[in-house]
Amino acid sequence: RDRSVSRGLGDVYKRQRHNSSYWKGKKYLALGPSAHSYNGTEREWNVASLPEWIKGIQTGKPALENEQLDENTCYNEYIMTHLRTMWGIDLNELSEKFGEKKLKYCLNIAQTYEKRNLLLQKDGKLTLTKEGIFVSDGIMSDLLWV
Repeated sequence: RDRSVSRGLGDVYKRQRHNSSYWKGKKYLALGPSAHSYNGTEREWNVASLPEWIKGIQTGKPALENEQLDENTCYNEYIMTHLRTMWGIDLNELSEKFGEKKLKYCLNIAQTYEKRNLLLQKDGKLTLTKEGIFVSDGIMSDLLWV
């Protein structure tokens, strides 16, 4: 469930860093063709073509596309990325970023899954249980703001 963690020798887990910014919703920078950047409210991606990408660098006019992310999209991405990690959804952070209305919405829907032992709320975090991992797509789908 946490794609930034890989299984090492025995039962030891080691954290990988290369995708941790993505999973934690932090800013990241695109370098190279097809690479993506994120600044918290906007996502940009470079063209896939190496010759076009090089030409954009040489002319000072990068060949890229972008999209502005509204608050609802940012909330939904927060739910999808954070719930897939061992850290889960930080309920204080959720409230700070998206307000009490979305926090209450999330907690209200989460109750059903907590009763079924698919989600666990502990120490201000909402995480998937071992059983919840197997139905995580459905849980995340229900927690999304539509």
